[in-house]
Amino acid sequence: MILVHEVAGRGKTTSKLTIAGDVRLESYKGIVKALDLRGRVRAETYKGEMTLEARTLDGPSRLETYKGAIELRVAATQPLTVRGEIGRRADFVSDFEMAMRALGGERLEGHINGGGPELEVNSHRGTIRLRRR
Repeated sequence: MILVHEVAGRGKTTSKLTIAGDVRLESYKGIVKALDLRGRVRAETYKGEMTLEARTLDGPSRLETYKGAIELRVAATQPLTVRGEIGRRADFVSDFEMAMRALGGERLEGHINGGGPELEVNSHRGTIRLRRR
């Protein structure tokens, strides 16, 4: 597991990474760009921005933001099972067709390309975008 912890000072800090293997990214008011990811991803940001591009997600992954934004780009053929909690004043946007179902409260579940590794998405007053690459 590779851990990257990003903390922004008075100005915006940007980290650009290319990583193969399981990765954990944490950001506090910073900007992180991680490209060509392979494996499992755990990304958390507080008032920050993350742009992640995954070649493959082959195990459980998690995206979480509070007052920030995370964009995950995956291959159009990537199978995923999406589960999570999208709070009030939060957004989850996907380029993929999904049969989403509400699990009560703010919880949701959906399958992309028949379902696959679990992608947990949690947003509180932030935005998570799932894009095709």
